[in-house]
Amino acid sequence: PETRSLYRAIRAGTGSVAPQDRTVAAEPRLPKPLSSFLGRDAHTREVSSLLERCRLVTLTGVAGVGKTRLALAVAEAIKDNYLDGARFVDLSPLHDPNRVPRAIAEALGIQEQAGKPAIETLCERLRGCEMVVVLDNCEHLIQNLASTLDTLLSAASELRVLATSRQTIGVSGELVWRVPPLETPEPIPTGSDPSDCTSARAEYLLRSDAVQLFLHRSCQFEGGDTVSFEELETIGSICRRLDGMPLAIELAAARMKVLAASEIEARLENRFALLAGGSRTVPRHQTLNAAIEWSWDLLTDSERCLLMNLSAFRGGCTLEAAEAVALSCDAQGPVLDLLTNLVDRSLVVSTRREGSSRFSMLESIRQFAFERLENSEGFEETLRRHADYFVCWSEEVKTNLERPGEGLWFMKLEADHDNIRTALKWCQSRGEWEKALRMVVALARFWDTHGHVREGRAHIENLLSKMPTGMPPKLVSTAHVHAGWMAGIQGDCPAACSHYEETLAYNREIGDELGVAGVLNCLGLAHYHAGGHSEGRALLIEALSIFRKLGRGPAVGTVLNNIAQVELFLGNTAEARRCCEESLAAGGGIEVGDPQRRGLTLNNLAIADLRQGLLEDARHHALLAVRLFSEAEVVVSLVGGLDLAAVVLAQFQEWDRAARLFGASEQLASMQAMPKSDLYEKERDEAMAACREALGPSEFTAAVVLGRTMSHESAVRDALAAAAS
Repeated sequence: PETRSLYRAIRAGTGSVAPQDRTVAAEPRLPKPLSSFLGRDAHTREVSSLLERCRLVTLTGVAGVGKTRLALAVAEAIKDNYLDGARFVDLSPLHDPNRVPRAIAEALGIQEQAGKPAIETLCERLRGCEMVVVLDNCEHLIQNLASTLDTLLSAASELRVLATSRQTIGVSGELVWRVPPLETPEPIPTGSDPSDCTSARAEYLLRSDAVQLFLHRSCQFEGGDTVSFEELETIGSICRRLDGMPLAIELAAARMKVLAASEIEARLENRFALLAGGSRTVPRHQTLNAAIEWSWDLLTDSERCLLMNLSAFRGGCTLEAAEAVALSCDAQGPVLDLLTNLVDRSLVVSTRREGSSRFSMLESIRQFAFERLENSEGFEETLRRHADYFVCWSEEVKTNLERPGEGLWFMKLEADHDNIRTALKWCQSRGEWEKALRMVVALARFWDTHGHVREGRAHIENLLSKMPTGMPPKLVSTAHVHAGWMAGIQGDCPAACSHYEETLAYNREIGDELGVAGVLNCLGLAHYHAGGHSEGRALLIEALSIFRKLGRGPAVGTVLNNIAQVELFLGNTAEARRCCEESLAAGGGIEVGDPQRRGLTLNNLAIADLRQGLLEDARHHALLAVRLFSEAEVVVSLVGGLDLAAVVLAQFQEWDRAARLFGASEQLASMQAMPKSDLYEKERDEAMAACREALGPSEFTAAVVLGRTMSHESAVRDALAAAAS
C-alpha cells in the first residue's frame, strides 16, 4: 500500500504521501474456481485486449454460456497490469436496485460514510484508482446499474469495468462482447462409413473444446480411463445437441456417474428433467431449467408471448416469418421492438446473411419456451399460422426457381428446411392434405436439385399414398411427375415410369401438349435407364418434335442433350457431339440459360471429347460443368460432374486429385441413394485402375477416403484448382 501511495504522489506531482491514501482493501478479491477453465484462451486474450481500449466491456450471452468463468479468467490474466489489481462483485443475490452502489462498495471493502450517499463515497475512494472491477450478473439491475456506472466511470478515470449480463447495460461508451458457445464437432456426413477414418476422426473429436469439457467434467473418464471411438462420437453428438453450452454440457457429463453416453443422448428430448443436479451454491445453476427461468422471469408478458411464438420455428426465422406467426403479440407491441428486446436479453440470436437478418434460439431455450407454448391457449393457432406461412412462402419461392439467382433461393430454402419439415408434418397430422400437396409440389425442385432427393421422394410418395380422393387433379399430376423424376435419379426406373404414365394419361386427356412433351421427355429417359434404349429414344424424339412445334428453344435443348446421352451409350460419338452442340445453340449458347442444362450438356460433350482423344477440350468442358453446377447450387448434378472430372483429370496424371474427387462423388451419391452412371463406365474403371496403380493401393484408398470426408464445396474447389494448374 505504501508503494502504491508513493506512486500516486509522484504521478500527481505533490511529493507528499498521505498515510490514508489506501483507497480500497488491499487483499485480493477474485474467487478461485474449483474446476479447470477450458476452451477460452483466444476469447480471454481478445476480451483482455478490449479492456485496454474501452473502460466498460459487457460480456453478454445466454444462461450457462460461461460469462462469469470468462470474466474471472480475464481478470486473473490482467490484474497485474493495473496498480490496484482486480476485484469481483457478485450482484446476483441483490434484489433491491437502490442498493447497487452500496453492494459494490461492500465488495470493494469501502466503508460507508455517515450522511453521505454510497455513490459519492465510491466516487471519492475510487478516484485515481487503477483497477479492473468485475460486476457479475447484472441483468436484473440494469436501470440503476446504468446510472451508477455512468457516474462512477466519469469520476474515476482510471477505473475499468468488466460486466457480465444477459442484457446490455446501455451506458455511453459500453462495448458489448457476446460470449459464444463452445465449438462443437461437425457430424459425420450422412452415408459415410466412420470406420474408414476412425483414428483421424477420434483426433478431430478430441480437439473439440466442448468434448474436452464433457470429458473433464465426467467422473467416468477420470484417472486416465479410456473412451471408445463410439463413445466419443456420442459425446460429440450430445455437445452438438446442447449447442456447445458449457452449463448444459457439465450437467450432462455429471450424469455419466449412472448413465452411458448413449442413454444420455436418448434422453435429451426431455433435457430439463435430465440436466439437473448442478451447483448447490448457485441455485440458478442447479438445473438447466432454473438457469433459463432466471431470464424468463425478467421478461415482460409481451416478450414472453413472442418468445413462445418463436419457439414454433425450427432453425430460426426471418423477421417477416416472425411477424406472420406472432400476430397475437402485435397488440402488446410491434414484433420488431419485442424481438430487439429478446436479442438484447441474449434469448434470441440475430445473424446476417446475404443481406438479410435471421433470428434463432439455442435449442434448450427453444424447448423451454415451447413447453410453455404447449400449455397456452394459443398453441394450435400458433402452429397453424406457422404452417400456413410456410405453405404460402414455398409457393412464392417456387416462382424464383429455374431462373437466374436460383442458388440464392436454394440457400434460403435450406435455412428454413427444418421449418418446412415441421409445417409439412403439421398439415398431414391435421388432415390439411391439399396444403401438404401444394407444399411438396412447390418444394420439388429444391429437393431434387439441392441434394435432398431421398427425402423429397419419400415426402411426395408418402403423401400420394395417404391423401384422400378429391384432390385437385392438376396438382396430383404434377406431384407424380416430381416423384417420377426423383425415382429416376435414384435409378428406380419402374417406379419412375409408373408415376410418368399417371401424368401422361391426364395430360393427354386435357389436351395439354406442353405437358405431354415434358412427360414424354422424362419417360424416354426412364426407359433408356431401364435398358429400353430404342423405346427411350423414340419417346425423346416425339417430345423433341412437340417442343419444336411449340417453339420452346430451351426445352428443345434439354431433349437434344438427352438424345445425346442415348447416342453416347450406343457408341455413336459423332452423333452425340452433334446433338450436344445443337442443344447448346438451341438454348442460346454456352453462356446463356439454365446452368444445370448447360452443365449436363457439357458433361456429355466432355465424354465425346474423351472418346475422340480431345483431352484438353474434355478437361475444359468437364471443369466448366462443375463450376456451373456449383455456382447454381445444383448439388444433385455435382455427383456426375465430380465423377467425370476425376475421370478426365486421371488422363493428365493428377492421381491424388482424381482419387479425392472419386471419393467426393461417391459420398454425394450415397447421401442421395443415387447409382453410378453407366454412361462412361469403361472410362471410369480404367481411370480408377490407373490411379490405384500410380499411387499404390493404400495411398489410393486414403485419397478416396479423404474425398468422402470433404464437403461438396471443398470438392468443387479441389476440382477447379486443376484448371489453374
